[in-house]
Amino acid sequence: MISPYDIGIGRCEAIEGDIVHVRLDALIAKRLAPESPWNRSGTSVLRCRLGLCSQRRPPRVGDELYLDSAELTRAAPAEIDALGNGKFRAVDLRVVLTAMSPIPAAPAPSAKHAFTRRGK
Repeated sequence: MISPYDIGIGRCEAIEGDIVHVRLDALIAKRLAPESPWNRSGTSVLRCRLGLCSQRRPPRVGDELYLDSAELTRAAPAEIDALGNGKFRAVDLRVVLTAMSPIPAAPAPSAKHAFTRRGK
């Protein structure tokens, strides 16, 4: 089993009670709304529950918002305004988890053998 990890999705715009508003990165927006026309990062807005956010890196307005991968293993309802025009529609954030995978740790460096230099 892979240990939980954080997924950065964009800049936290507001926290209102139990709801977080995020200006999404373009890649995440495209994963959540693949049928909508491409928009630059920060155009699309996501509303999700505070409980989906990382406990290690809690949300702060103006900072990158991180979701906890463990929270995305079950139903994770949210709403997206893909075009930034105030029209929200329901999405399931589990799609973010299935579309991404953590970067594995780099292998340990191997020992290099010393070679003697030939003289001239």
